[in-house]
Amino acid sequence: MSCLALLLSCAAATAPEPPEAYVRPHHGVPTLIINGKPHPGTSYMTYRPEAKYFRDMGQIGVHLYSFSATPTESTYNLAAPTWIDHQVFDHSSFDARVKLLLDADPEAFFFPRLFLGTPPWWAKTHPDELVRYDPGDGSSVELRIREKLVASWASELWRASSADALRRFIRHVESSDYADHVIGYHLASGTTEEWMQRGSNEDHWCDYSPVNVAMFRQWLTKKYQTDEGLRHAWNNESTSLTTAGVPSREERGSAERDYLRDPVVAQASIDYSQYTSWLVTDTIGYFASVVKEAVGRKRLVGVFYGYVLQLAGATREQISGHHAF
Repeated sequence: MSCLALLLSCAAATAPEPPEAYVRPHHGVPTLIINGKPHPGTSYMTYRPEAKYFRDMGQIGVHLYSFSATPTESTYNLAAPTWIDHQVFDHSSFDARVKLLLDADPEAFFFPRLFLGTPPWWAKTHPDELVRYDPGDGSSVELRIREKLVASWASELWRASSADALRRFIRHVESSDYADHVIGYHLASGTTEEWMQRGSNEDHWCDYSPVNVAMFRQWLTKKYQTDEGLRHAWNNESTSLTTAGVPSREERGSAERDYLRDPVVAQASIDYSQYTSWLVTDTIGYFASVVKEAVGRKRLVGVFYGYVLQLAGATREQISGHHAF
């Protein structure tokens, strides 16, 4: 056996086996199971990882943690960028946070919160893929969150390239010497990490980007099949499946009876609200599938979603995209 083959054989033999984690009924209650054992699920999540707090948690028997990370870019600057340039990735900041945790609590399990953002260099090179909003005058303006441009969830290009970055991140984690401490991945994106449509907390009405208009038309085509079906539903003889657009902020922000919409005159706005919720859950499902495939369905995948009561009210209820639970 060559020296190289011997080294590879030893490395494979000593690589840690990642834990299996899933949620299953236990005594009639959905329960976190780690390596076949029920776990209470009590965990410590922090935006400011510090060894002393990890150590405190471990000493009182809490050995499950979450902290901010990103396989791409963190819009809210909660973790260092990972996707530095087109084919340039840097996972060192994540590794450092893991070391900080495991040095403080060697028994720790963790599930990092991975924000799927838009790297500034990517935004600069793909202007037609970025979210645009209606400021109230019927125009279309690029949306900025924390002064950062963000890609539309309808962008197939952003999805595909971000999925590649996510796979790279997971390969890095799953092949690391701390892989036996990782129980899953918490996917985050959108407003406040919670998969609300971008701008929904700031009263920005999105998304008027070319890619989102195109995706909306595809959704309408699946729903109505023909131009005649769309025209009848929208009560508009001049529209078609190839020309229908996202209703204006004025159209979407009005109501016929308090918070209630009348489909005879407002079906276009109703459709767009339903489409937005479909888009959010479709995007979540897309990236969740990427993770599940990458880990052989042996680790957890989680998201924030379903904020129906919290978002009660005319504006956030319509534009957040949380109605497809």
